[in-house]
Amino acid sequence: MQNTLQSKKRLENGLIDGVEYIYLENGRINWLKMIPEEYLYINQDPRRIARIEKQLSKPISEVQKNEVRDTDLVITLQGLRYLLDLRGYKQSKIKLDYASPEYAAASCEIAFLPNLEENFEQVFTACACAHKNNTKSFYQGYLVEAASNRALCRAVRQFLKINIVSNEELGAEKDSAPEESGPTENPMSPRFLLQRIILEKNLTLPANKQITFANIHEKLIKEGVKGADGFQSIDDIPKDIIFGLIDRIKKIK
Repeated sequence: MQNTLQSKKRLENGLIDGVEYIYLENGRINWLKMIPEEYLYINQDPRRIARIEKQLSKPISEVQKNEVRDTDLVITLQGLRYLLDLRGYKQSKIKLDYASPEYAAASCEIAFLPNLEENFEQVFTACACAHKNNTKSFYQGYLVEAASNRALCRAVRQFLKINIVSNEELGAEKDSAPEESGPTENPMSPRFLLQRIILEKNLTLPANKQITFANIHEKLIKEGVKGADGFQSIDDIPKDIIFGLIDRIKKIK
């Protein structure tokens, strides 16, 4: 499908000739709805499946993708690469920021072509990490590749305002939940600061005390934080709560 896109003519407004675009009410493109169905699947997190089955009163094997919330879906790496080709870009660069047998961090910088939404070239950067506690079994032997692919996925979906997780960002198979959602382009944003302090602490903490979104999420629910049961990633946590978490995590020894 990507080869088909690359062979088509890109118009002066940045759109591809012959592609039927789906638009939001504000006139911008609904990039989430532009993802072909074969690049999406239902998140297999057991808690999520239990909720879906309860809501729809049928087993998950009978549930169709169009019956669940957008946030219950997962995008494949191929799907985000398809969107990248569809949106159009001048260049994409992945930088390995850190690598060791236990931990890897990478950043991805993409220069997006002008289009009818933005009539000038835009450069967007996102970062990602990978370690033994936030990767699936396959990726645990390829942490550099995991961090690199995550950085690419986050750069594409954050720039295009797609708020559902990619397959590359799913955590360990034991909980199949999205791990840290990754920083935005602003290195001083609350979510970036929380991400960074988590990574710094995890480099010094023993494996059985590693900080993940899963255990942060569990603690917020136990503490009765309003709306915590609906948090799917760090992106969903309100800023005031994030600042409180940063102070608490700094004190962990």
